[in-house]
Amino acid sequence: FRLFAYINIACLAGLIMAAYGGLTRQPQHMLFALSAGSVSIFSHCLAMAVFMGVARLIREHVGRYSLDLALIGRLNAIYHPLLGTVLFAASYLVVVGLSGAGMANGWVSVRLHGWLAISAIPIHLIAAVRVFRRQRRLHGLVEEVAAQVPTTDNPDRPADGKALPGFVPDVVD
Repeated sequence: FRLFAYINIACLAGLIMAAYGGLTRQPQHMLFALSAGSVSIFSHCLAMAVFMGVARLIREHVGRYSLDLALIGRLNAIYHPLLGTVLFAASYLVVVGLSGAGMANGWVSVRLHGWLAISAIPIHLIAAVRVFRRQRRLHGLVEEVAAQVPTTDNPDRPADGKALPGFVPDVVD
């Protein structure tokens, strides 16, 4: 959780510095904006990679140990809405950048670009909070699955150890 928090704090700091630089008409604000945009995209890609890996792990355990299939439904309720949040937050910064390029060419007004740029700060903050909440829910689901999987120390856990019919584990070559 801390890694995502630090990355998002760095992104928000970059967005705030870019907005301040833009309001005071400093040309360096583009460097802050590009850096913040890059960090934002990295943060969202990292979040999706973690969620995809954990989702696959949970599905593997449900199939391998015949756990309750409701776990997959709960996983999907956490995982699927995340994609929209991440895509919107990352693509919004692209729109801000394109409006800045359009402003330089006279196609977009300074006010429109300014409002888009300033609104990127709360949009990214809301997206970061949503991703963090979903991470917390996903972590709880992982702990629940881990509590049901039999281990050598505790073979009497609820899972019976028999794979679901048709389950084929992934093979890594």
